[in-house]
Amino acid sequence: MAELSVLLSILASLAVTIGVIGALVQLRDFRKQQQEEIAIRLMSHFGDDSFIAAFWRVQDWDFKSIEDFEARATKADWIAWYAAGSFFELMGLLYKRGLASLELLDDLLSNPVLSFWNAAAVVTTGYRVKYEAPQILQWLEVLARAMDQRLTELGERHPPFREGWKPPLGGAADDAGG
Repeated sequence: MAELSVLLSILASLAVTIGVIGALVQLRDFRKQQQEEIAIRLMSHFGDDSFIAAFWRVQDWDFKSIEDFEARATKADWIAWYAAGSFFELMGLLYKRGLASLELLDDLLSNPVLSFWNAAAVVTTGYRVKYEAPQILQWLEVLARAMDQRLTELGERHPPFREGWKPPLGGAADDAGG
């Protein structure tokens, strides 16, 4: 009788352990599903006319430095940089916080991330230096770098990551840089 009692106690402990493991697996799957829903819900803004106009406006830029941008940019250029940049910054923040996987973001918008960063890199990095604002579009840059690395490792064709403006060795901010 004591052996049966021990056996039932072991089986009860085993059932609880299996139940906890099952719950953790379901919780992990639920979290992943929530993360995907967040990113996909935010992607709905990607098709808005105002976003599309801002994105394509930035794609046409030929600014060589932040000073060139400030001299020639219109109010619409500033708005486009902020509007489209904010969207990609949010996607980068989701990636940084683990709320959207790089794989999911690659599937949704790898080319637009890299294209936007490449078009805005000189202005963005120049702005960071000139106005001592290193946080401006930092998560977009992190996402673009990670996306470039992922696509390179997968052997997929993509626009290569473009480094932004770099101050000359002397540190003078008035040089147009690379």
